[in-house]
Amino acid sequence: MLEDLLALHPLERSWLDEIVDLALGQTEGQVTVGELVQALAPSGGRTPAERTVRLCLEDFSSEIDGAGRPDWDLFCRTGPQRYRLRSHPVRPDILEFVEIRFREPAIQGAFETFADMIEGQQPTLWAAADNRRRLDAFARVLAYSAPAATAFTRSPDAAAAPDPSAARKTGWRRPGGGRATQRL
Repeated sequence: MLEDLLALHPLERSWLDEIVDLALGQTEGQVTVGELVQALAPSGGRTPAERTVRLCLEDFSSEIDGAGRPDWDLFCRTGPQRYRLRSHPVRPDILEFVEIRFREPAIQGAFETFADMIEGQQPTLWAAADNRRRLDAFARVLAYSAPAATAFTRSPDAAAAPDPSAARKTGWRRPGGGRATQRL
């Protein structure tokens, strides 16, 4: 279900996405900070500073200060300003390391509303959930809501009603009657 959501509504690409993709395209997954800065400069008008790229690499390498989290240890420092993607040639799953930002503003707004609602109702559960669980819950709500949303039809009586109050009485309704409600 999560894969379907991300296929229809992809997340925005992050610096980490760009860096990982560039490292995957290199022999043995090795890149230098300078190569990354040059390669990233034309992408979408964003011009990264060398420091930004280096800090991003350092954030995901435990060898810099020895205090990195093991699950965040994506890169190995192989020399001055040179890093190797540890999982090369396999793309690492970086969903947990990036902020959830959808490309489409409407979906992003829906996700933020969903997140605010769940965080208000169950703050402990939401705080303990990782990005994958949060997105999976959102995908389930969207999948549950989609059939209900597409099942609404405009009543033929409402379209033909000359009086606006008559349209309100016979307006939007679910085929077969009943209200469309759901519990989260």
